Amino acid sequence: MIVRVLIPFLKRYLNLAKRFSASYFEWDESRGKIVLRDVKHHANVKAWLLLHIVYVVLQTLLICFAEFHLVEKCSAVMILALYITCLILRLETRVDLVPMELNNWSISQSYEDFARDTSPTRLEIVIKYLCNFFELSCIVDPLFITILIVFIPCRTPLLGPMLICNQKIVSITTTLVVAVIEGIVASFIFMGTYQYSAFSLVTGILILYAECVSFLDRGFDSVEHWLRNYRELQILEKTVNSSLRERILPAMILILPIVQILSCLVFVILLKDDKVISSVIFFIVYLECLGLTMLILSFAANIFVKTGKWVSQFPPGQSKTHRRIVKSFQPVKVQFGNNFVDALTPLVFQQFCATQTASLLVLKYKL
Repeated sequence: MIVRVLIPFLKRYLNLAKRFSASYFEWDESRGKIVLRDVKHHANVKAWLLLHIVYVVLQTLLICFAEFHLVEKCSAVMILALYITCLILRLETRVDLVPMELNNWSISQSYEDFARDTSPTRLEIVIKYLCNFFELSCIVDPLFITILIVFIPCRTPLLGPMLICNQKIVSITTTLVVAVIEGIVASFIFMGTYQYSAFSLVTGILILYAECVSFLDRGFDSVEHWLRNYRELQILEKTVNSSLRERILPAMILILPIVQILSCLVFVILLKDDKVISSVIFFIVYLECLGLTMLILSFAANIFVKTGKWVSQFPPGQSKTHRRIVKSFQPVKVQFGNNFVDALTPLVFQQFCATQTASLLVLKYKL
């Protein structure tokens, strides 16, 4: 059951986020569910969000007007793209309750008793992998930024290092202080984004996938039962899409390719220059983007393919009403904006990234 996997991660994250004012929500142990924190605590979360906005604006200006080498420029844009993705995920005028309500439903006793995902062994593994991945990223990525600033402060294209490198003398103490500050800022940015990436995007799509698979695996006595349960599945589809389609999924699909392309580009350039240790860091970032996007888009594409096949093969029945209802059915879709993920979206996504990376490499070594 998804609930077995999800609750420990939710508790651990929400307790940590409550301590550092990184989330509008908290875990209520007595009620065994996620609840919205008091309004008085929202100011601290918004203060960190404001700092995030200021940082992104200043970092953008720095990249536009400062002079960097190609590798430094690409790595700067890559980090900025990550920060912009995190900002878009967190930037909401009103606190969106739908993702947390979906999580509450997925860990509730009613969902467990319903037991529609009776054998989601693969899903449990995927959820564990992705939640561990996001938790590890919240630790490793800020640590990676801190280490870069300590060892190569004037070649790390971030706001703090570039400001101190304009000084004539850069002391070790100043470098360490800036490195720690940058690491703390990055930690809060990634921690604030964790609930949207892990518990809204990933969990929402996987819950929808589990429901689709369990629906297709079950047998019903009558056409009415099939139709009613498919309508329930469509309601869940609308709920998931209402929390993902406008902000969360578009941000991942539109900006993560930039990170993937630039990380692969820098990796190849550094590897060609025999800078193996530096290249490994960017290769890890590339693998993270590749794995995350392929998993999310593959599950979303499977939802569309499986339900589309069921809709096309479902017998219309004898009743005229049933035939009209069946004819009105559409495959379940994971939407982003006005588009949706279909069977070819994961391949198109990776083809675009590979083509653009190859084009940039050709331009680099032809010029």
